Amino acid sequence: MSEGWKGSGVRCGGTRLGPGAMTRAEGDAADGPPISGSEWARSATTGGGWDKRGDTRWLYVVFFLLTMAQSLPLTAIQVVLNRDLGLQEHPEALNRFFAVEFSMSMLKPLYAALSDLRPIGRRRRVPYMMIGGVMYAVMLQAYASVRTIGQLYAAGVCSVVFYAICETGADGLLVQLCGSDPRRAMRLQASGMLVRSAGSFVATALSIPLLAVVSPRACISAAGAFSLAAAAAAAFVPEELVGEGGTPLSGGGGLGGSLGIAGLARWCWSAVSPVLTPRLGAAAAFLFAYRVMPTAMVTFTTFTYAQFTMQNSAYAGLLLVSMGAGILATMMYGRMSFDVSLSRTFMIGAVADAVFGLARLIVIAEWDGNEDVKSDAPVGALVASNVLTAFGGMMGYMPILALAARCAPRDLEATGYSALLFVADLATGAGSLLAAELTRGMGLGAGEDRSWSGLDAYVWICAALKLLPLALLPMLRGRGIDEEGDGNGGASYVELDESVRGVGRDGETLLRDAPATTNVV
Repeated sequence: MSEGWKGSGVRCGGTRLGPGAMTRAEGDAADGPPISGSEWARSATTGGGWDKRGDTRWLYVVFFLLTMAQSLPLTAIQVVLNRDLGLQEHPEALNRFFAVEFSMSMLKPLYAALSDLRPIGRRRRVPYMMIGGVMYAVMLQAYASVRTIGQLYAAGVCSVVFYAICETGADGLLVQLCGSDPRRAMRLQASGMLVRSAGSFVATALSIPLLAVVSPRACISAAGAFSLAAAAAAAFVPEELVGEGGTPLSGGGGLGGSLGIAGLARWCWSAVSPVLTPRLGAAAAFLFAYRVMPTAMVTFTTFTYAQFTMQNSAYAGLLLVSMGAGILATMMYGRMSFDVSLSRTFMIGAVADAVFGLARLIVIAEWDGNEDVKSDAPVGALVASNVLTAFGGMMGYMPILALAARCAPRDLEATGYSALLFVADLATGAGSLLAAELTRGMGLGAGEDRSWSGLDAYVWICAALKLLPLALLPMLRGRGIDEEGDGNGGASYVELDESVRGVGRDGETLLRDAPATTNVV
């Protein structure tokens, strides 16, 4: 539901390469053949220990169904926001709403800490997955019935919170399953990303015929069925049990037990403080500047709803082709990153994002300029615009994942990776607020005191601003981030994983498999 590229870590949640992509989770995979999910659950229940090589099928089912629930109503939500609530008259209101929604998704580290520190029924992950899935379904019903801006904010914020709680539980369990084997971590993460990407694609394809026969609000409501199914599937996911005082039955320490606010604060500081290095600070400063620049996406989308006549199912079709273009960009980046330095990939990505973003001008040129009457949608121009902007947007986003993986300190990969992506998410939310102010300042909108006459200038300004952060690239080189190897004076990630076919340098593996999900319509 949130604006921009999602990752899982798409938005209405999102989907991004999770913090476990380059982690070395505590514990080793046991020897012997894999056991079934039922055997795994039975061994944990009886105190026989938790086998991290257990069957992941039910966990992937949760990922698939949850992403289905997230992606199915994306177009329908845009229709409700722009047409039913009339936000097309003041596009800055949409930008502010998406910024608030996104801020709730940014709090995933807190949801993860809650899952770690407060087990329910001797389980840390599954109960939160079930609660989050059920409540997300409830919030979708609330979303489908919103009539006022206040109701919109309440439903939007709560839906993102509960989606993130469910997703964080699933992500945490997947990280635990990775164990200390980097090859297994890569395989499981790549499979998880593929499942999520497939869920988004299938749901969007399903929304096309669904919107042709039911109302947008009914489509939003129907998405709740997939969230309930995800919660039901979570009940079959085996999980390590937690003993008295938060100690896992299989042995080892835990983070459970009673911790107050002061204890939680100390724990958070102990987790974060080791990664507060000049190297990570330089990367964080660059990422913030890179992502804080306003985007034309929300305002332009509002323009299409305000000025063009087109079936709701057709808008869903545009979203589908955007996803396809994003997946293509992901694959191309995965191949390009092996032979190009990190700073150069940022240059290529920013230029692609800016230049391809100008494809929106094709649609504006096809518009007859009559703001009093809706015209037939220029379908060809809209398809071309969505394909090009989605491709450029993903090319601009992929280097962020590579930088986060490269700068994560050794043995603190998950913490460092998550910290940098948190900064990038924070900047994205701030960028939505900047876009809102720019939209308001230029008087863009369909209201009585608004006009779309300056939209082409707005698109040009947003494109130009995307190039400004490139001036900060020398800061990365100054910290050695753009040099060969991991910069930590030890073995690089490629040395750990070089036996795996297709692994690139500097932790840039898996990027080709990252999901491409967006709400561009």
